[in-house]
Amino acid sequence: MKQILLIHLDNNTKELAPRLTELKTPFLNKFQVERINLEEFHEDDYSNIATIVLLAEKFNNEIFQDPKLKSPLFQNLPLVLASLEYDTEVMTEILLHKLSKALIVDLKIAPALKSTLEFLASSVDKTQLENLQQYIYSLKEDMEQQFGKIKSLHNKLVPKRFREFKKIKLYSKYGVGQSGGSEFFDILEKNNKLLCFLSSADSYLSSGPILEHFSLLSQMNWTNEEVLRTEMLKINQKIHQLDIKKNSFELLLLIFDLNSLEYTSYNFGRSCSLTKSSLSINSNNYPVEPAFFETTKKEGRLEKNDKIVFLSPGFKKGSQSEQEFENLLKSIQQDLSLAPNELISEIFSKLPTSQIGFLNTDSISFIIEVTQDAIYQI
Repeated sequence: MKQILLIHLDNNTKELAPRLTELKTPFLNKFQVERINLEEFHEDDYSNIATIVLLAEKFNNEIFQDPKLKSPLFQNLPLVLASLEYDTEVMTEILLHKLSKALIVDLKIAPALKSTLEFLASSVDKTQLENLQQYIYSLKEDMEQQFGKIKSLHNKLVPKRFREFKKIKLYSKYGVGQSGGSEFFDILEKNNKLLCFLSSADSYLSSGPILEHFSLLSQMNWTNEEVLRTEMLKINQKIHQLDIKKNSFELLLLIFDLNSLEYTSYNFGRSCSLTKSSLSINSNNYPVEPAFFETTKKEGRLEKNDKIVFLSPGFKKGSQSEQEFENLLKSIQQDLSLAPNELISEIFSKLPTSQIGFLNTDSISFIIEVTQDAIYQI
């Protein structure tokens, strides 16, 4: 007898499983319905399975880090994702990148799961299963097309940027990635100082609420280090409220003094910077927490005709290996004599792109160049 395997991924759906196994219909009577926890699942223990149902209160990216869900069994069999909380963004990412053949069901609509199970069960030995799979594939293709249109539009609306300040020129470029997640860059100016902040998040869901804090910085005296510390504490609290994995949100803060040409940076994550002589700001694994404020602090100064290149975490995320990333840094360093507008184009030309022109991940680079006639104040 073929099985329908119910796997609950969290405690909040345990009470749902008995009710589902008690469904008695002419269709489901043909099948043995077995329920287990994911940690109890071993692929070798199960054969002759018709359908797998994953039950969770809410699906998130951390669930799909479990190596058991990368088993061929989950990729090849009809699969139902049943959750109590339906999140469009996370589910879209799941369909596009994690479990492309999955069918999504909202458990708040109880009859939907029942009818879906019946449909899958009745289709196991019929052409309806093929039709269902074709329908799911067509939905996936449509979502990919819509996703592509949105990112292409974003890429056109956010081209290379150029801003000129006293003594320096600042160039930046955003490259669109095909994976989930987002990166964000902006500049504030106050009292002859610049604040550049560069953030990277594993999902749009986590980046939005946190970036709300940055919109308030323009009204604050962010040139005061204590103000930045306070804001870091608020961000840290938001990360805990959203239950975001510590290293899934990364942040670089850079304060640049337009008079002295001195800069202070606070780097939490895989951002880095290059000058002609060295890798001036190294990537790290520090989470965005006030406790590491002093640890991540780095100070320096530029001379006239100097330039410094900043790379977002996306450059390292998109590399296939550490060696590939090191080679990229060496290649960029060799090109530092180029004019900034040429250099920033050259940087992105070194990155692999998909057939539709996307990078592996969102990536941002910005370059600060000191003008030839700049005179710094001591």
